[in-house]
Amino acid sequence: MLNQVITVLSFSDDVNLMEVDNILTNKDGNFRLQDHLPAPHETGDSSAEANWRLKNWGCQFDVEPRDAYFIPGGLLVFCTKASHPRAALVQISNRFPDSIITVQYASDLLGADQGDYELKNGMVMNSMDLGDGLDFAEFLWSEYGGD
Repeated sequence: MLNQVITVLSFSDDVNLMEVDNILTNKDGNFRLQDHLPAPHETGDSSAEANWRLKNWGCQFDVEPRDAYFIPGGLLVFCTKASHPRAALVQISNRFPDSIITVQYASDLLGADQGDYELKNGMVMNSMDLGDGLDFAEFLWSEYGGD
């Protein structure tokens, strides 16, 4: 079974949170990477499709609707399998050119894949070195990871 990576996005105060919700969610109210950076149509070559998603999203699998939710106050929390979708989030940040998006993420393999950085208009800013980050990863999973 693949590990899960939890990601928490928060938006600067100057952004309208209803606008964030409207921009980030599809007509069903779900957040999916496919809705923002559509993968090419399925070709039958699962390896090529997974490689495209890894290159363009930063992860091989999309967010499952059950693994994403908004928290009042402007947080979007979601999980992806195996890796963090940094490349997709950099692209999505272009849709909020004047806002700073704070991104925190951690693998359920505590200490393996985690980070804290800010995005503004497609640029990564203020990336934090977390060291082994066990406390950080445990916090994210206990605060936002559900069961």
